[in-house]
Amino acid sequence: MIDPIDRRVVDLCAMDYNGAATPTWETPGLIRAFLHREPSGLWVICEGTRPGKIADWLRDFDAWKKRSDPSFGDLHAGFYEDALSVIFRLYHDLKGETVNFGGHSKGGSEAEDLAALWVYAGEKLGRVTALEPARTGKLGGLLADKPGISTHVQWSDASGDPVTAEPLWLDHPRAMTVLKAPRFALDPIDYHELATVGEAMDAAA
Repeated sequence: MIDPIDRRVVDLCAMDYNGAATPTWETPGLIRAFLHREPSGLWVICEGTRPGKIADWLRDFDAWKKRSDPSFGDLHAGFYEDALSVIFRLYHDLKGETVNFGGHSKGGSEAEDLAALWVYAGEKLGRVTALEPARTGKLGGLLADKPGISTHVQWSDASGDPVTAEPLWLDHPRAMTVLKAPRFALDPIDYHELATVGEAMDAAA
């Protein structure tokens, strides 16, 4: 079963992907994050990779292991640096609030990093909904038991979204929720698309 709150994150991500929305927090060339006030609470949604933006792809591929605080272990350098570039502004604006984090693709990985930093600072975390995130590292186990999901859409064990399996030398910070793809795709990137994630969630509801 898929919680309707997690399904709503697909819609929030789609709203932010349309190019017309203005980010609440942005570090040019690194990250774009949007604040949404929902019935379920405050949501910080991180935008995923925009196909025509070279800077976004550079962040995706900056996947070398990075060590920051030893408590976090090995990290995806690009996504962690993206999160660090806005976390102090989030603290300034939202300190003391219960905050939910979400995103798709690159944005899902950044949302996981932001959520872990938020918890590490002693702030109150709601849900973390990461849609088809790449591996960010274990993040010190800080998200292992937190509400929300990290999705992986697949048709079968041999046919699924390849993004969630990268980079091979890192781990996900929590167990993945496997969703059945609505159709077989010759191009596995079709499983990664936000619309496909929505359809898979609807089928699992």
